[in-house]
Amino acid sequence: MDYLYSIITRCPTRFRSTICSPSRLLIGLCLGVLSSLAYAQPPQAFDAHYAVYRNDSHVGDSSLSLSEKNHQWIWLMQTEPRGFYRWLTSKRPFEEARLTEVGNSLQLQQLFKGDFPDKPAEQSTWFDTKNALIFHSDSSNKQQKQLSFQQPVFSYLNIHLLYTDMKQNGLNHKTVAFFKDGELLEATLTLEPQVTLQHGAKSYVADKLSHTVQGSSKTLVYYYAGHDLAPLKIEQLKNGESANSMWRTRLN
Repeated sequence: MDYLYSIITRCPTRFRSTICSPSRLLIGLCLGVLSSLAYAQPPQAFDAHYAVYRNDSHVGDSSLSLSEKNHQWIWLMQTEPRGFYRWLTSKRPFEEARLTEVGNSLQLQQLFKGDFPDKPAEQSTWFDTKNALIFHSDSSNKQQKQLSFQQPVFSYLNIHLLYTDMKQNGLNHKTVAFFKDGELLEATLTLEPQVTLQHGAKSYVADKLSHTVQGSSKTLVYYYAGHDLAPLKIEQLKNGESANSMWRTRLN
């Protein structure tokens, strides 16, 4: 996830941009079958907290949460620098994904991303699943895009729903459409059950889910233990080497 890098280098309603106007939002409620993921049981809300590391240095703290309101599920991740890194950057990157509950499926509706949670999002994305169109706006480079899509789309946040889906269906590999910074790319997920990892003096057994994106030299690795949506560890690899990581410190 980009926040693993942003914290080192660089509210739901208030994040909306002009592409999410009331008229378009009403159209968005007429959702079709695209951009959905069926579930046997609805997800459970949670609030998880993480320590962010670069090498062995604790450089930031992050929170990942999932909440439900009026049949809409809201994923939110926020990160802020810690210690010496507060002198290097004032950024507090956030990402938000909103999914609408339709029957027994969740459909991606809106994405927001920015560097300061108390300011409007720099990137705003709206998914018109009825017409299979994506509307994306980026205020940092004054870019606006319209893309079409033909299959369910995932982001850095709702990608976590696929772990349970793959585990329940006995899948070791899965390829999905992935939306990142205004581009629709192909992402590949590889699941390795019951691997051992070490953190300090403790060892853990977790399911490892590797996430690669078309055209990127980075790989994200999620380790799930104790919760199916909030990973125990998130690791970013660059050219196969560990660059940054997040360890879960608290889960509510």
